[in-house]
This record gives sequence, C-alpha cells and structure tokens, in this order.
Amino acid sequence: MKNIIWYFLIFVIFSGCSSSDIEHKEGFGSYDLSPDGKSIVFSWVLNGKSYIYVSDIEGTNIQTIFSSKTSTSFLNPKYSNDGKTIVFISNAFNSLGSAVCIGDLNSRKIEKLTDTTRINTEAIFSADDKNVFFCSANEYGNHSILAAKAAHNFDIYSIMRSSKECVRETKLNAYSLSNLAANSGSMVAFHIYAGNDGGMFQYDTLLKRLPRKIQSENGKLDNPNIYSNPTYFDSNKLFFTAYNKLLLMDLDTKQEKVIFLSNFNIANVRYSHSLKRLFFTEENSDGTIYSIDIFGKGMKEIHLGV
Repeated sequence: MKNIIWYFLIFVIFSGCSSSDIEHKEGFGSYDLSPDGKSIVFSWVLNGKSYIYVSDIEGTNIQTIFSSKTSTSFLNPKYSNDGKTIVFISNAFNSLGSAVCIGDLNSRKIEKLTDTTRINTEAIFSADDKNVFFCSANEYGNHSILAAKAAHNFDIYSIMRSSKECVRETKLNAYSLSNLAANSGSMVAFHIYAGNDGGMFQYDTLLKRLPRKIQSENGKLDNPNIYSNPTYFDSNKLFFTAYNKLLLMDLDTKQEKVIFLSNFNIANVRYSHSLKRLFFTEENSDGTIYSIDIFGKGMKEIHLGV
C-alpha cells in the first residue's frame, strides 16, 4: 500500500526501521500500561486503519475503545497519570497532518488538542496531567535516494489542556525524535536517531535549558548513541535499552547496570510502579509483550491480538 496514510502509519509505528522491514506490517502498533497495573491500552492496524483497544493486564477481555466511523486512524495511546484518559494521535486518510487527541475512558468522548497542520507522531502527559508533550515534525521526505520518505525536523512541543496554549519546547530540528517519557517532576526523556549526534536526552520543562545527552561513566559500551527507549524508574533513575540489553542508570552518578539480556533487540519499554515490573516488546512485535521484575527475573508473556 503506497498512499500517504500508509507511509504515515509506517513512520509512527515503526520509526527507525528500513522499508524492507515494514512494507507488509499490519497488526500491533504500540501500547501503554494503566497506572493501577490492571489494563493495557494498545493500537492495532487493520487494512491500513489503526484502532485503539484495551485489555486486562493478562491480554484478555479485549475491547475496542476508540474507532473512527471514517477512515481516520488512531495511534500511539498513552495513559494519563490518573488513569482516566489517554492521549493519542489521530490521522485522516490521505493526509500527512495529524492531531493530538485526548480520549475519556468513561464517556469515550474525544477531544482534539491540536489541528492537523503538522506531523505529530506521539504524545505523553505531564506529571500533573495538566499538559501534554508531543513530538512534531515539519518536513516529510527523504534525505537520500536510498531512504524511504519519512517525517523529519522534529521538536518537542507542549500544550495546556485547559487553554490549548501551545509552546515549542525545543529547537532541535532533529532528523528523528521518539520515545517520550516523563518522570514525576519536570523532566522529559527522549531518543534522537541521528548517527553520532543521536542517543538519549533529557529536557527540563521548567528550566527550559538545552536538552542534555544521557551518557554513562561506567558503561562498557563505547557508543552512547545507541541508547534508546527511556522510561523512568523514579525521578533519578532511568531504564533504557542498548539493542538487546535492558539497563538501569542512576542519573546522578551516571552509573549503569545491565538488568536483562535478550536474544532480540528490545523496544517499547514500560515500567509499572504498581506491579514493580518492566514490560517490553521486540522491535517488530507481533503483539507479544514480555514482562520481568526489576532484577530481570520471572519472565512472563502477554499475547495481544484482535
């Protein structure tokens, strides 16, 4: 499927993959865990259109919670910290532009926070749920004749839920930016894919200083540019990946340790404070979510499907 919406779905769900990896991809998109550890919200692509579903934490009792009567797709759902709403991306068929939306889990009503003049790819709530941070690009194309078309020139924006006031938080113009994560304070972590200039970064949404690259002082890895998939354990500790490794870093001491070593590249890392467990998928997941404790033990599998 070679139309514009298909390229958008490909970028949002499988950002960073080569075109040969994603041309046939339908099915599982992305997921998040409810704050109480009882539910999973996830997106799933069927015939080029993405829907949002919810299941219990075991992956059963799956229900459709947000679907469009038109050809619009709903992608990349993330829970609010109070568990009452989700934020997600809405993209109309044959349109590159996409909107940041909030869905109320009780009423099933959808509120659009932004228009569709830009390419918005993922969003998260602030710690107090009063603001939403989102990735937004202003260019779509390929920087090489060998590369597939994709969104570029990314920055992080914020929008107040009450007033809809929107602010450009960073001035990175990044080639690719993803994996937003917020801690219990004012910090937002994210990943930039940009060769030697890439890696994990942290941005203070209160001080508004330039984002700082996260690097380890004791890591045996020579290249911090491969650090990705950040998710906070607490305000000063961060889980992240380096290909097939799942690690924990103390952000004060810059000391890291390996939590888990997999036989595949790890993606979509989430941490449940309620369950005290880590969740993750393979890079090109079929809907299988893996779960381990914070010591890398007690592996469980959750199989999602619609």
